[in-house]
Order: sequence, then C-alpha cells, then structure tokens
Amino acid sequence: MKPLACVTMIASMLLWPALSVAADFDRGGAILAAEDARFAAMVQVDDAELGNWLAGDLQYVHSTGLVESREQLLDSIGSGRIRYLAIEPIEREAVTLGDHSAIVRGRGRFQVMTGDTRLDLQIRYLAVYSESAGRWRLRSWQSLRIPQ
Repeated sequence: MKPLACVTMIASMLLWPALSVAADFDRGGAILAAEDARFAAMVQVDDAELGNWLAGDLQYVHSTGLVESREQLLDSIGSGRIRYLAIEPIEREAVTLGDHSAIVRGRGRFQVMTGDTRLDLQIRYLAVYSESAGRWRLRSWQSLRIPQ
C-alpha cells in the first residue's frame, strides 16, 4: 500500500466515529425539534399541525393511565376535553435506534385543564418516534407523574 493511501485509510478510520456521532447529534436535534413542534401544536390546539406529528398507529398513554389512539387524542385536544396550557421540557435525551427510529427519555412540567380542573404536573416520559417522508412522528407516548 502506498504511504498516502495508508494515511488516508487511517484518517478515515479515525474520523468515522466522529462523523457517526455528529450524524446522531444532528438527528437528535431534529427529533427534539419535532417534539417541540408537537408540544406547540398541542398548546395552540392546532389539530392540523398536531396531526402532522402523530403516526397513524399512535398509542398515547397519559399520566393517569388513560390510553388513546391518534384519533382519540386529536379529538380530546380539539374538543377541549384536555387542554394543554403549557408544556415545558426540563430534561430530555434523544437516542437513535437506527436510521428511522428513536426514543426520547424526558422530564417536564405540563399544565393541563381537564374539565374544570387545572393540573400542574411534573412528569417523566418515554416517547417513541419513527421517521418517514423526512418527518419524525410520535408512535408511542407513556408518562407518569412525579410526586410533588
């Protein structure tokens, strides 16, 4: 092997992990941006925009244990049965599981109205995302309340 070819090969071997980490970082940022856009659509009660961020087979498990499909969640928010007043992520980590799937492990503060009851919740959550057609969509959400 020629010396220049050897140096090029060694350099590419050393740089590959860094490039892989950079790609994961970029995807992680895109996933969190999608989550932020979904949270904003929930607070703004923008059904059309929210629908863009939800996978067709979504299973959404609220901190109360209530399980809703994509259509049920859209109806709950659109009808005002559940009203998200504010969503504030406190900590979260996006972990890619391949080219087209990821999870977000997070903690946040959710201010919610259900009927006449206002709730100020601290929750932990696990969100599963899949990417299709250039968009990260929520496929599964499970949350639990953190005792105050």
